[in-house]
Amino acid sequence: NQLLQLANPSVFQQNLIEQLESVMSRMVATQAATKVTAREQGDPNVNLAMELPFKFQDKSQVLQLKFSSKDKEEEKSKGKIWTANLAFELQSLGAIRIYISLDNKDIAMQFWTEKPSTQKIFTENFHILQDRLKLAGYHINQMVATIGIPEEAEEERKQNKKGLIDEQV
Repeated sequence: NQLLQLANPSVFQQNLIEQLESVMSRMVATQAATKVTAREQGDPNVNLAMELPFKFQDKSQVLQLKFSSKDKEEEKSKGKIWTANLAFELQSLGAIRIYISLDNKDIAMQFWTEKPSTQKIFTENFHILQDRLKLAGYHINQMVATIGIPEEAEEERKQNKKGLIDEQV
């Protein structure tokens, strides 16, 4: 199939355009749903949410990415605390959620894994990430890998199963 696409550039281009339009429409729908959900939950701090498609072992996957910020609560401190939430699921690793919090150069990371084997992979490789973050000038407050799915992610999972359209009237 890929050879046929390369042989016919117009088919390849049309396929690429269709994929890009699909990604863009998903991003718009995700942004709209995120804003509505954030408003309903009283959380004005969600700045950006998107789903990024990627290929892993020749299968299409989706990375859910959410960025938010909030003002620091301390009167002396100015600036914002930034958070990033990543969620994806790979057949070989299971569901993975990563929560990152950044306050100037202080960083905290929590990894949630569905499978114990995935948690072991993360913990065995933490030293690599820690070394790179330290070289970049960051101070690591927390880096933990936990087995399970966080409560908020489970609620999101239930919400996502409902979809953007409520079929019950």
